[in-house]
Amino acid sequence: MAKKSFVLDTNVLLHNPAALTSFADNEVVIPIDVIEELDRFKARDDTLGLNARVVVRHLDALRGQGSLSQGVPIPQTGGTLRVDLQVDGEVPAGLRPDRSDNRIIGVAYRLFRAGVHTVFVSKDMNARIKSDALGIRTMDFEKQKVDFDNLAFLLHQEAGPKRVSVDRRINELLSGQQLELEAMTYIRGRSIPHQYILVDEAQNLTPHEVKTIISRAGEGSKVVLTGDAYQIDNPYLDSASNGLAYSAERFRGQPLAGHVTLERSERSTLASLAAELL
Repeated sequence: MAKKSFVLDTNVLLHNPAALTSFADNEVVIPIDVIEELDRFKARDDTLGLNARVVVRHLDALRGQGSLSQGVPIPQTGGTLRVDLQVDGEVPAGLRPDRSDNRIIGVAYRLFRAGVHTVFVSKDMNARIKSDALGIRTMDFEKQKVDFDNLAFLLHQEAGPKRVSVDRRINELLSGQQLELEAMTYIRGRSIPHQYILVDEAQNLTPHEVKTIISRAGEGSKVVLTGDAYQIDNPYLDSASNGLAYSAERFRGQPLAGHVTLERSERSTLASLAAELL
């Protein structure tokens, strides 16, 4: 089978640094604009910054295998990795050359025009649309995607008393130091034993971020992920690739895990109708 050249967009590596070793024995091509964007991200104190640093360290280690511009072997896969340094590569007509996204697509376009079996990989839907319109084989990064439609486990509850004045109770728990609220940024490096850990809006987390959270749980802790996979704000995630759906699929059948899908909204009849129609 002919080898392929997978041209990676920056967002693929920021989503999952392991993408460098996810394309079997094919060639992985990193445009120089991706290196520049990683450099801008690596100083950030969040998951994107962490992922950028992981990728940069991996690339630096691969320099020991030879010249990155000529291509070096990837020991884990038997494939090769090459950093494309041609800054004067052809940017297709209709795309602005002053945009890094377009220059990254331009690298894939140049290889495609040269007859190379090229695949452009991006988490950005707009970039995929542009690449596909140019005739380039284009794909999302699928490694951590799941079949979301087959994740439904339903919990049916008999009618019961309405929930109490929730906000007041939360304030009581906070003032009594029984409840703590923290940003996910500060969870790395911690071990959290004998606690009930509730992660809300988990559909906006990547699979790597969810792994970071769950792997912090110490002995006696319970982790609960909540969210709606149809209400995602992260532009590089969808219902099949977000951390909530991914963790539900990966933990399916494990004795320590359970998954519940709620059929209707408890907010109001109007809110339920809006979610269905709008």
